Amino acid sequence: MVIDKKPKTSFLQKLALLFFGILLSLILVEATLRLGGFILLTVQGYRNAISLKDKGNFVILCLGESTTACGGKDSYPSQLERILNESGSGIKFTVVNKGIWATSSEAIASLISKNLDRYSPDMVVTMIGINDRTRPEWYRNGLFNFIHYVRIFKLVEYLMLNIDNLFWRANIVIPSDKYYMILGRFYLRDGRFCEASERFKKAIEVNPANEMAYLHLALFYHYLDEQNRDKAEPTYRKCIEVNPRSDLCYVQLGIMYFEDSRFELAEECLKKSVAIKPCEFNCTRLSLLYEKTSRLNKAIDVLELFRKNNQSFIACGVLEILYQKQGNLRRAQEYANLAEQLKKSGYIAMTRFNYRKIAGEVLDANKKLVCVQYPVRSIMPLKDMLQGYQGIIFVDNEKIFKDALSRDGYDYYFYDHFGGDFGHATRQGNKLLAENIAGAILKEINKGKVINAAN
Repeated sequence: MVIDKKPKTSFLQKLALLFFGILLSLILVEATLRLGGFILLTVQGYRNAISLKDKGNFVILCLGESTTACGGKDSYPSQLERILNESGSGIKFTVVNKGIWATSSEAIASLISKNLDRYSPDMVVTMIGINDRTRPEWYRNGLFNFIHYVRIFKLVEYLMLNIDNLFWRANIVIPSDKYYMILGRFYLRDGRFCEASERFKKAIEVNPANEMAYLHLALFYHYLDEQNRDKAEPTYRKCIEVNPRSDLCYVQLGIMYFEDSRFELAEECLKKSVAIKPCEFNCTRLSLLYEKTSRLNKAIDVLELFRKNNQSFIACGVLEILYQKQGNLRRAQEYANLAEQLKKSGYIAMTRFNYRKIAGEVLDANKKLVCVQYPVRSIMPLKDMLQGYQGIIFVDNEKIFKDALSRDGYDYYFYDHFGGDFGHATRQGNKLLAENIAGAILKEINKGKVINAAN
């Protein structure tokens, strides 16, 4: 009798082998996709270089959030193009504004390869990170961002969008509102806003009780579709009808009423948002309404109440400005010092991860990178975060804006307190920002570094 002495494989061992096999397969697929991407980018980079020489323009790509996107012809990228073309440098500049309202550094970083390929810029200007602080902690810890950069995830996203395009053309409806919400967010990340809005409409068609679909659609009408902006109010109202406890809908509807000078309705909505969720964003928006309607004491009271249970440099920055306007310089200085202490922690992990990814891809593509610090903020945390990268042009907006605010007043340069110690810029604020950035760019051009790098 032959006895089989081969040891039996246990269930756990089989499971471990299966897991190892799947993991190894994923690693091989990921490596193949990355190698293919590298080859494609190399070939495309060569084609772009030829295209740039034929075109003759010096192309600057501006990346950022609403502080970059907003303003139209008065935005800082638009004014930057005018200033550079009137500088007498003999170079024709084209500035592309790819700022996206309410975006995060993760979304900007996820599109960097596509934007480099699409616009073939000689230079990339970044001013990013301010919105990351509003993301949930689980989102900000860096792991979620890492997943988005895995090529397999991008392949899945690519396949989903292409399959959706086929279904859409064939008028095939998938009976899942979650499916359309996922696609809508994919399109948002890609900057394809009209396609995103159509998916949110389809999600509502499939499930008329989908609160987030109404909110996303209302935000689209409110901020991105000027011709249909009048549809934003009833869409916000429908969102509130579905969920009367939606502070997000109340605060955004309040902001829209505020923009339209319908202050009583704005106050009603903003107070409801604070009552439902007294968070930093809701409280600062209600405080801003009181400030702009000459109720300074109420504006201060809202934020002082919020500050009792929250360590927020944004609230401290706003309180510093409000106490200055009130003439209480002692309290203003106290909050200035506190805001500075709270800001010393530097950039969060999410911003560091994404900013360094952007810097790496831009510099690897042999493009010049201009990293702009927000107005009145110290440049040092930005420089510290990007240590190790060579050739970055940093633009410091601390002293130039602090001097300007001291001379002309806060409201001349900003129309809100979005960042706490700064806000969304007025035409004059964007002009000052554009002039400072233009000065840094022209300084490099005069050294001959930028043009040589582009050629």
